[in-house]
Amino acid sequence: MKVLPKEIFSSNPLNILSLTRQPRSLFSTTHDRPLCSVPQRRGAVRRFPQLSLETMAALPFSWRVTAMENLENLVSSVKDMVVSHGNTHGSNAEEERFKKLIKAKEKTAKIHVYVQDALGGSNPTVWEVARSVQTVNSPTTFGQVRVVDDLVTAGPDRDSEKLGRAQGLITFSDLRESALTMNLNFYFNGGEHKGSSICIGGRNPINNKDRELPIIGGTGVFKMARGYSISNTYSFDAVSNYGVLEYTFYVAYPDHCCR
Repeated sequence: MKVLPKEIFSSNPLNILSLTRQPRSLFSTTHDRPLCSVPQRRGAVRRFPQLSLETMAALPFSWRVTAMENLENLVSSVKDMVVSHGNTHGSNAEEERFKKLIKAKEKTAKIHVYVQDALGGSNPTVWEVARSVQTVNSPTTFGQVRVVDDLVTAGPDRDSEKLGRAQGLITFSDLRESALTMNLNFYFNGGEHKGSSICIGGRNPINNKDRELPIIGGTGVFKMARGYSISNTYSFDAVSNYGVLEYTFYVAYPDHCCR
């Protein structure tokens, strides 16, 4: 770190008593680890938080050099911490696993599930959390935001095998057509893919047939997944406000045997 020449600073030395009387505004508001130490009488040391430029300019040159050296040492130690953190055994192992996944052959799967979409009744799993001022008068419910935590099953019947949950946000985001912007995570806590998840997102025109949404990632077996899903409304009961949605995932993902 380059040190400025002595002659450009104030020639009037500042003793410790005048320094302690500096307005608080001259000091940084940061309460982090002190960056400099200023000697006092009888060998005592008074520690300060990071000093502002105004205060540094008023300090004797020798003190400024010490403070800047301490600052440089602090920056170097932070860099060392960052570098050493990146070289931990766990991080190296994860990096190697990632490299293997990049080079691994892809597997493909077709996954067919049903989503139990309880919009009403005694135990709804879809809740409104926000709406715009024009939502109530909008023919497309524009501006409404809902949070979803739907049951995912192997069959259309709600009592069929439970595979997981479809959780996320849906927003009515089209002024002219009933269409959703969706961000859903299909978390599998049962069945063949237990412990893994598939994330989908995109535009869903809910009145259309064979609605396509991209698969944008996953976890577990489906790390680095890509592909798309096709969804349809299997059934809807307007009286109970209960729907069953059909989802088919066409997903490609690195062969987990190569991890």
